[in-house]
Amino acid sequence: MARWPHSARRTIMIVCIIILALLTTFTLTAQNDPTLVGSGIALPLLEDLAAAAEQPLSINVTGTDAGFQQFCAGEASMVAATRAINSVEDTLCVENGISYSELLVANDVVAAIVKEDDALPTCLTITDLNTMLVPSAAGTITDWSTFVEVAASDSEEAPAAPELTVYVPELLTPTYAIVDGFISGDGLRNDATVASESDIIAAVSENTGALGFVSLAAAEAAEGVRILQVNDLTSGNGCYSPSSEAFEASNYMMGTPVLLYVEASAQAGLESFLNTLTADNAAVVEAKGFVSISEGALETNAAVLSGETTDGRQFTTAETTFEIPVTLTGEIAIGGSGVGYSFVNTALTQLTSTQVELNVQYQIEGDEAGIRRLCNGEVDFVLATADMTDEQTAACGANEIVPVTIPLGTRAVVLVSNAADDYAACLTTEQIASIWSVNTEGTSPLNWNEVPGDFPDQAITLFEPALGNAYADMLVESIEPIPPLRADGNVFADSLYRAAAVANVDGGLTYMGWTDYERVVDNNQANIQLVGVDAGSGCVEPSATTIEDGTYPLSQSAQLIVAQSSLANVNVQSAIWTLFEDTNISSLQRSGFVGININQLPSVRQDLERMFTEAAEAIMPTTTDATDETATDESATDDTSTEEGTAEDTDSEATDSSAEEPTEEATAESN
Repeated sequence: MARWPHSARRTIMIVCIIILALLTTFTLTAQNDPTLVGSGIALPLLEDLAAAAEQPLSINVTGTDAGFQQFCAGEASMVAATRAINSVEDTLCVENGISYSELLVANDVVAAIVKEDDALPTCLTITDLNTMLVPSAAGTITDWSTFVEVAASDSEEAPAAPELTVYVPELLTPTYAIVDGFISGDGLRNDATVASESDIIAAVSENTGALGFVSLAAAEAAEGVRILQVNDLTSGNGCYSPSSEAFEASNYMMGTPVLLYVEASAQAGLESFLNTLTADNAAVVEAKGFVSISEGALETNAAVLSGETTDGRQFTTAETTFEIPVTLTGEIAIGGSGVGYSFVNTALTQLTSTQVELNVQYQIEGDEAGIRRLCNGEVDFVLATADMTDEQTAACGANEIVPVTIPLGTRAVVLVSNAADDYAACLTTEQIASIWSVNTEGTSPLNWNEVPGDFPDQAITLFEPALGNAYADMLVESIEPIPPLRADGNVFADSLYRAAAVANVDGGLTYMGWTDYERVVDNNQANIQLVGVDAGSGCVEPSATTIEDGTYPLSQSAQLIVAQSSLANVNVQSAIWTLFEDTNISSLQRSGFVGININQLPSVRQDLERMFTEAAEAIMPTTTDATDETATDESATDDTSTEEGTAEDTDSEATDSSAEEPTEEATAESN
């Protein structure tokens, strides 16, 4: 069966509030009844199913994480969850001798709706939805012109695109958490109308251009609205309407499953209850706002319960099987650019805090030097801001090193000016460099009329972050040779303060990372505008879309370039796996990167596991040849001191002469 994305971890506090609000104990019968623990979202449905089957249970709302802990410690017979069991929890179950079956109970699917007779698209992509709903869309994405073509007749001009009004579920609801999980930034646009499902449906059915998000069950029962298809762009399968079939096949991604994990020895005593999961229970499921599972899922449940399969995870097997070993020993050498260093160092410091015999060493010296060292076999992987050149690839090939690229995402520096300064609405890269750098004469413009172009007689007032800010160099990197940055601005580390200062000063200008700007928008800062940037092909405004696709000039991609031979090493595998664990996605986003969200991580980890397998297969012929040679040598002589042993010693010495710690300058640049 297919996998599902996890619900948004950045809304974990929301979910925790829901759980705490529901944190009570349902006791249907005596204390010695089988115990069901887990998610406060899923348990009310399971309680109703148990009641319908006349199955006595002791039901305790613990929350998903605590529920898995109790289940894998042998303290509960079952756990209900809206995500798959993770590798840490699964390891705990194995250590405690807990074997289990995984069953699918229902699906929680979200639908996007518009007015029934609106001449709006029938399908939106995840990128479209992201553009509409990100925090920075507030006040900027106000109509459908980006998403629909409005044709003109022969005698008339094209009519204006409909106004876009967005309606989102109440904050403390699973539906909100699901939508938020597919949108970049923290939360949704703050000018959206927050309402109950019934009010959203009523508003959308009456307003042209309105876009609302409700549960699929509510949307299907509503009148006057049309359910949109969604294209997630990753499967390559096109547009899909929301349904259990599409969701279970990973063709429609806005949803979460309701899963039940049953301890093997408890299964026999729960027969009447578990059999409800193999039959039509649509009335109970839909009464709780969920969607019934597909016929295929019902059949899989029946196969699990009949013992036809012994695999504990039938519905989430694509969640990958790689596990970081309990004890890692050795070293990992990392080189390359300072871009991404802060995130990688933070994540791997957490790894080495528990893996005390693992040593991670960095030498941050830029793309070119890092890739040269990778191709010389001196480092396992590098952080890079650009694809390898043909010359670099050839250098690696000459040393039989196959480079493998793993994207980290894209970050961008954006400029913010006073909203009244029309002349600052779009600047060329040359003008930006002129404003923020020191010229060859050692001076910088103090008035806008000193900047190349047609600007008024207005003093320039700059507000800049603290020295060493990671985004500073991005302002002037388009100029060769790169000029030094000026240091006479007003320094304030807090981007919220800098934005407020610009809003109050004519001629004011500041810069910050894209994710910092989203915080500013979420703070409801008025009287500011984003500055578009022209690198020679017209003005491009920064947005999540233009940053991710690279059309916004002041954006910078980051990637890992790994030697394939290193990808067969469990130390390197564990380090890279750590970077893409759910617990580290917030750190990646705080570092300013966009392009990977919590719901994409399962797919990323699947790709990693495939790369690990391919790397292991790639070195197998070499290993086989070495084994054959050794066997031949042993048959010809009794001498056990072979050249192979000498080669191993040489490799160990090369590993010991690892990279230096990053310099202060490198650390400052990366922070």
